[in-house]
Amino acid sequence: MLELRNVFDNDGMHLEARRLYARLLLEHGRAQEAYGQYLRLVEQYPDLVDVRRQLAELAVDAGNWEEARRHGEAAIALDPEHPAHRALKALLDYQAARQAGDDVTAGEAAERARALLDDHPDLDVALRVLVDWHGSGPEPARALPHLERLLALHPDSLGLQMARVQMLFTLDRQDELGQQLHAMHAQFPENPEVVAMVIRWHLLRDDMAGAEAFLRMRAGADDADPERHLEVVELLRRSGGPAAAQAELERLAAANEATDRARIYALRAAQLRFDAGQRHPAMEAVADVVAHAQEDDLANEARISLARMYSAEGDVPAAQALVDDVLASDETNVEGLILRAAWQIRADAFGPAITDLRLALDQAPRRTDILRLLAEAQKMLGNIELAEQRLAQAVEISNSAPREALAYARFQIERGAHEAAMRVLTEALRTSGDLQVATLLAQTLLVTGDTVAAGDLLERLAQSGQPEAEKLARAMQAELLLRENRVDESLALVAAEAAQAEDGQGAAELSTEVQLLRILMSAGRFEQASDKLAQMREAFPEATFLRLLEANLKAIEGKNEEAVTIYRALLEDAPDEVIPVQRLHALLTELGRRDEAAETLAATLERHPEARSLRVLHALDLEHDGQAEAAIEIYQALYAEEPGDIVIANNLASMLSTHSDEAADLERAYMIAQRLNGSQVPAYLDTLGWVQLRKGEVDSAVLNLQAAARGLPRVASIAFNLALAYAEAGRTAEARAELARGFELAGDDQAVPQFARAQALRDELGG
Repeated sequence: MLELRNVFDNDGMHLEARRLYARLLLEHGRAQEAYGQYLRLVEQYPDLVDVRRQLAELAVDAGNWEEARRHGEAAIALDPEHPAHRALKALLDYQAARQAGDDVTAGEAAERARALLDDHPDLDVALRVLVDWHGSGPEPARALPHLERLLALHPDSLGLQMARVQMLFTLDRQDELGQQLHAMHAQFPENPEVVAMVIRWHLLRDDMAGAEAFLRMRAGADDADPERHLEVVELLRRSGGPAAAQAELERLAAANEATDRARIYALRAAQLRFDAGQRHPAMEAVADVVAHAQEDDLANEARISLARMYSAEGDVPAAQALVDDVLASDETNVEGLILRAAWQIRADAFGPAITDLRLALDQAPRRTDILRLLAEAQKMLGNIELAEQRLAQAVEISNSAPREALAYARFQIERGAHEAAMRVLTEALRTSGDLQVATLLAQTLLVTGDTVAAGDLLERLAQSGQPEAEKLARAMQAELLLRENRVDESLALVAAEAAQAEDGQGAAELSTEVQLLRILMSAGRFEQASDKLAQMREAFPEATFLRLLEANLKAIEGKNEEAVTIYRALLEDAPDEVIPVQRLHALLTELGRRDEAAETLAATLERHPEARSLRVLHALDLEHDGQAEAAIEIYQALYAEEPGDIVIANNLASMLSTHSDEAADLERAYMIAQRLNGSQVPAYLDTLGWVQLRKGEVDSAVLNLQAAARGLPRVASIAFNLALAYAEAGRTAEARAELARGFELAGDDQAVPQFARAQALRDELGG
């Protein structure tokens, strides 16, 4: 190969040298590099029919159908009667038909492939057609002989081995499946996916001993590479809990006494102890590893672990000092860069955070946690498209894993882009079956009113065989019926579930009873709901939350004083409960009894000064009462604690830009509001537009405020903001019209935000 590269230095167009070089790369399993060499050949010599065929077959292997079609059609045009090209034509026709859902045409292409095999039994592409055709049909076992023939032709093909695994799984040939997986491990011992499949096979058979024996075999002697021994530890943790893992780590540490291997195990053991609540002994053990580790990498790993522990204990300065030490000795340390970036994001230092995360991504380009943090930083800066790209990249790298799909979907839902969220959730559910994904998808479908897709999801969940998924399906079906105003059918469905609840399953029975009550309340059947609630309180006297439901019901019925009485009684019995305070505060505020609401809130806040939900209510009260500085102070503290809370970010940016003329405050409001770019939520667009107007970005402000006014046409403050933007843009007639609409909505309520500014503008415009 070295000699061939020398040929290229002298003659880059040498046909036979490049053909041989590509073939050697292919024989060494370097298919991607071989593809590049073959591609260069056809660029230089477009009519090389064998190279076109090779490129098409490599593209088929890679699943790149666009390239497979491009080179396959070129090969067919050059020599249409060649058996391999007729097989390629059958494959391309078959793939197009399958994609179009045309089983008749697909079957015809499969028949052509079968006929070719009569005379050419080793025709690779024709075999692939029949493997897929039979494998996806009613008799998948018919695909197996063709797959076996392909494996005989390509014994080193991991893809074909995986296909055989899937086939044996489909046919439920468990013993053969186990043999296949262990043979694959012998052939591909370093492939993590194969290792994971072997373990999963043992676990699905409840063969924990077999899984442990397999991993111990891989791990070797006690003084061998710790990485594989840690796989055994993780299995023991999953099967026997932290104590079993701890015992194995201590055994391995003793077997490797006074070495860095022992310290690696001591570090993992300390992390387990920390998670179990033995925090100070764990931190002392990690500090000991830092002090005595011989290898810098291990010392830095221990520093990172200790930094996380300090951070969890609330001592962020100590944690940051440790991370600074790590990055001083290794400026590309991935974990150190991630930790520092996370702190920078919390401190609104988004530029430095992005720099650190990009450097970390250079070292670990497939780390989805880095991509998620990058997305968060870009979102905070208002780079919504970049944030979306990073989250989409994480979804792609993880093959739509639940965590990444949920992060992407929540990002889209937050912006009001429900269609994008549903697409990624649907794919994630298809590949993982994860219940969290299913739940969010169900909620999103119901919110958007897509009853057809919701029905499809419901059927899939109902047939999954998972009890929790079936429970979600029943709840979803009841909700669908209720939304279609089929109240009695919805009630009957939930009642049937309640009737089937077995003895001793009180929690499950109560859950279905609560769902029945919710349906009655949603349907406005208050008398039936009241009767149902009385029955529930008698059947479940210990369920104190039923009193909360009773108060809610009274409030919905308009029996406000009775609701207030129940809420107050709940607070007397359980003064530390937050939810009754929230409900009582909301009801009293709605009734115009704001002083009582404030007193109730203040009393609970005195006992729970850190309760986030109550502090938000307090800030809103202060905002309503015109105490802007006090409200801003609370929002600042809430934002510092959770910079990712978009509601708090919106409120803080709005308050700063509305109630302050300080350049620093306006700059901060502008920075915070950038994350609202691209949102479809009218309230967020209102804040973004107003901040842009204060910063002189008039055209952008008008567009965002117009969208906000269309989304919330009955909010006077948004009308006032839009009028101010029109005036700034020189659109006087529109400003007058919007002002008139705003004052009509506001009436005489001068507490409406921007009322004074709107009055001043009206005087200025003479309207």
